Amino acid sequence: MDDCPLVDPEVVDEVVEMYFDGGYDFCYLGGEFPTGLDVTVFSYSALGRCWKEARRQSEREHITSYMTNNPELFSIGVLEKFKGLLHYRWVMDHEADYKLMVEIYEALYEPGKLFVSRDVLKLLEEQPQLVKINSGIPRDQGYLSAVKQDPY
Repeated sequence: MDDCPLVDPEVVDEVVEMYFDGGYDFCYLGGEFPTGLDVTVFSYSALGRCWKEARRQSEREHITSYMTNNPELFSIGVLEKFKGLLHYRWVMDHEADYKLMVEIYEALYEPGKLFVSRDVLKLLEEQPQLVKINSGIPRDQGYLSAVKQDPY
């Protein structure tokens, strides 16, 4: 099961299109987007290079960090689509995250109908109390924890 149930297929399509059109090794969603909206696309050869060369535990666990930490080794494309949305948390790592997802899905889900980021943003603007459900959880805990364990 994926821990990012609000990944936007329109954003995925944009990043994939950028990846292929630009001939990149690695392409990702950058900028100020909600946690859980992350999109990354990379080649098999870039993945193999990470496997062979990454030494830090954080870069082996979160392989795209090896690519972003070594931009001279990879052709990297970044789609910066969102601004000012870092305070949103659309991932399911904690019980509070699940509670927010329940609220969002109860409000937006309709069988046979797709909802995307702009629909979630509109809901959160109309019902700002929902943002408070999981707002106390820091961003990128797993990655930051892995970095702390690196010996250098």
